[in-house]
Amino acid sequence: DNAPEFNSSEYSVAITELAQVGFALPLFIQVVDKDEGLNSMFEVYLVGNNSHHFIISPTSIQGKADIRIRVAIPLDYETVDRYDFDLFANESVPDHVGYAKVKITLINENDNRPIFSQPLYNISLYENVTVGTSVLTVLWEKFFCSNSSRFSSAQLVGSSWNQS
Repeated sequence: DNAPEFNSSEYSVAITELAQVGFALPLFIQVVDKDEGLNSMFEVYLVGNNSHHFIISPTSIQGKADIRIRVAIPLDYETVDRYDFDLFANESVPDHVGYAKVKITLINENDNRPIFSQPLYNISLYENVTVGTSVLTVLWEKFFCSNSSRFSSAQLVGSSWNQS
């Protein structure tokens, strides 16, 4: 009696955090049990932290199958940026288990809007202010990787202002 075997001991892929639910990861995963008949039946499943963010198909196999891992819920780089879990192919006999590691790295996308320190900015200028004079500093926060980053900007736009 043979244990199921995967075509690799480890699978790695990088995908965008904006991958839609149902997106199939671009991995070539095959599993085979060289036994025949009922002895070649086995179950495939994922184990590990956050493995519920992905689903596999098929899960019940006889003989040989190509396995697909798909996104099960929306992903968020700022919450989890990497997934490491185990892929098992298990017969009913306890010591007949195939095993492989799966590593998924998320690619961060610009998906969070900045938060400004005020909803509205009002300024007053003298009409003879010199071009290039700093007239306003705007602060905003943009969240990346659970850390906020602060940016500021200040500029008087235009080269001159003519009043008629």
